[in-house]
Amino acid sequence: MSRRKLLYAAVATLVLAGTGAAVAAHVGQPDAELIALCTAFHRAHAEAKNKANPYREWATSAKQDALKRLHHMMPVTEAGHRAKAAVAASVLADLHEHETRGGDPETRFALKMLSDWLGSALA
Repeated sequence: MSRRKLLYAAVATLVLAGTGAAVAAHVGQPDAELIALCTAFHRAHAEAKNKANPYREWATSAKQDALKRLHHMMPVTEAGHRAKAAVAASVLADLHEHETRGGDPETRFALKMLSDWLGSALA
């Protein structure tokens, strides 16, 4: 394994280690793992957006891994629904930002409306 891959693996382990701490904080709550993954997603998302971060590529990968795991998890508590909706709002905001630089007006409109709706639902 290359040094770069080893470094990415080490950083991924550190970021996702925070997931374990978040799960411990919500022990006994039905959505503990889901909430912890949402927390890990937001942490990795912030790191991926930080242009000064030398580990941005890894953070983007960690963010995508968290999304893949969250995709099939169904929240059962209000806290779980809010956590997953906050992830969806973040993803929609990024899509809207990307589409604003190009893309068709209908897609931009739909993404903006969904983002606005989720944002008001989370308020």
